[in-house]
Amino acid sequence: DITASKQAEKALSQSETRYRELFDSIGDSIFISEVGGKIIEANSSAFEKLGYSKNELMSFRIWDIIADHYKDEKENVLADLKKRKFLLFETEHKTKEGNIIPVEMSARLIDYENKIAILSIARDITERKKAEEQFKLLSTAIEQSPASVMITDTDGKITYVNPRFLEITGYQEEEVIGSTPRILKSGKTPQEKYENLWRTILEGKTWFGEFYNKKKNGEFFWELASVSPIKNNKGNITNFIAVKEDITERKRTEVELRAAKEKAEEMSRLKTIFLNNMSHELRTPMIGIIGFAEILHDEIHEKDLKEIAGNIYTGGKRLTRTLNSILDLSKVESNELDLQIKNVPLNEITKTSVEHFNEAAFAKKISLLFTEREENVNAQIDERLYADIVKNLVDNAVKYTRTGGIVVELYYEIVKERKYACLKVTDSGIGIPKESQQQIFEPFRQVSEGNNRSFEGCGLGLTITKKFVEVMRGRIGLSSKVGVGTTFIVQFPTEN
Repeated sequence: DITASKQAEKALSQSETRYRELFDSIGDSIFISEVGGKIIEANSSAFEKLGYSKNELMSFRIWDIIADHYKDEKENVLADLKKRKFLLFETEHKTKEGNIIPVEMSARLIDYENKIAILSIARDITERKKAEEQFKLLSTAIEQSPASVMITDTDGKITYVNPRFLEITGYQEEEVIGSTPRILKSGKTPQEKYENLWRTILEGKTWFGEFYNKKKNGEFFWELASVSPIKNNKGNITNFIAVKEDITERKRTEVELRAAKEKAEEMSRLKTIFLNNMSHELRTPMIGIIGFAEILHDEIHEKDLKEIAGNIYTGGKRLTRTLNSILDLSKVESNELDLQIKNVPLNEITKTSVEHFNEAAFAKKISLLFTEREENVNAQIDERLYADIVKNLVDNAVKYTRTGGIVVELYYEIVKERKYACLKVTDSGIGIPKESQQQIFEPFRQVSEGNNRSFEGCGLGLTITKKFVEVMRGRIGLSSKVGVGTTFIVQFPTEN
C-alpha cells in the first residue's frame, strides 16, 4: 500500500508550490547563491527589475549584477558575512539595459540543500534616495540660509535653530534648545501682537509681521518674520516654523530717509516762501524802474542819456524775465502749478506767441515764419503753459540764429496708433554738439557757458519748457548739427 507515500509526495508538491508562489510574490528581489557567488535561485521580482530571463540570470554570479564601482568591495563583504553570518548594507544593481538601481541589501548564510549558501534580499531604495537628497538639499538650504530659522513644538518650546539665528542673537545652541522665543522679548512689542500671532497660527494660517527683539547682550534689533504651522499627513499641527530677517539697518535707513524727506520738504517750503517774498520785493521796484526808464527814454533827447535809459529798460526787462523763469521752475518742482488741462485750439495761440518775436527777428535781419499744416489743431493742454513753451522755443531760436531764419510748424501726427498735436521749431542757428544735447535741458546750462559766453540768458528756458511739456503728458525731442541749425519737436496728446 503506497497511499501514504503518494499523499506525502502530494503534500510536498503542494508545499513547494506554495513556497514558490510566496517566493515570487515578494516585491523585493531575492537571490540564493553559492558562497563562490553563482546564482542558483531568484524570484520573479529579480528577473523583472534587472530585465534578465531566468536562464540568463542563472548563468551569473551575484557580483555580475552589482554596479562596477562596488565590485572592489566583494572580498570585504564576503569576509564580513562569514564572520557575522548576517549583513545589511547599501549597494547598486546594474540592469540589463545598463540602468543603475540603488538597493538596500540584506545577506545571510543559510543551509540550502545541505550546502552553505547566501540568501540575499535587495530592496529598491530609489525613492528613498531621492527623498534623502531632497531632505539633504533642504537641510543645507536652511543651515546656510541668510535668514534666521527657528522651529518650535506646539507648546512653543524651541527644537531647532539654524546658525544664522545664533549669529544674530548671540546665543549658543544649548542655551536656546528647550527654551521658548520669550528669551528674545524686549518688552517693546505690544502683547496684542503676540496674541494675534498665536491666534493666526493655531488656525493653521501664516502670520507676517515685525518684532522689536533683544539679543543676549541686551542690544535691541528689528526682525521681519513669517510664522507658519507645520502639519503631518493627517493635517494635524506638529510644529511651528519662524523665518526671520534682521531689518535693523533697513529701519535705521527708513528713519534717516524720513528725516531727510521732512527736511527736504521744509527746505522746499522755505524756498517757496523765499521766492514768493523775492518775487514781491524785486518785482515791485523793478516795475517802477522799467516804467521810469521807458519814460526817460521817450522824453530825453540827448543821445548819451537816451542810450543809458534804454540800457536800464533792457536790463530791467531781462532781469524780470530771469525772475519769472526762476519762479516758474520753483512752482514746477514744488508741484504748485495750477493746471487747467482742457481741449484747446492751438493755431491762434501759436500764431500770437510767434508774432511776439517779429520785432526781434527783424532787428537781427532773420526771417520768422509760422506754417499751419492743419487748419484746426487741438490738444489737451494748459493754455498758459503752452504759450510759454512756444515763446521759450522761439526765443531760443531767435537768440542763437545769426543768419537765415526760423520756421514754426503746427500739425497732427500719428504715433503708435495715437494722435498727437505737434509743434516744430526749426532754426539755422549755431547748432548744438551731440554731447551737449541732453545737458541743455538741465537748469542754468547753455551751449556756450562760462565768462566768455556769447549769448545772454540764465539757462532756464529749455529746462522750464521740458518740465511744462512733461507735466502736460507731452514729449519733447531735438535734432541738431553744429553750424547748420536745430529742430525741436513737441508732441501733445489730443485725447484726455
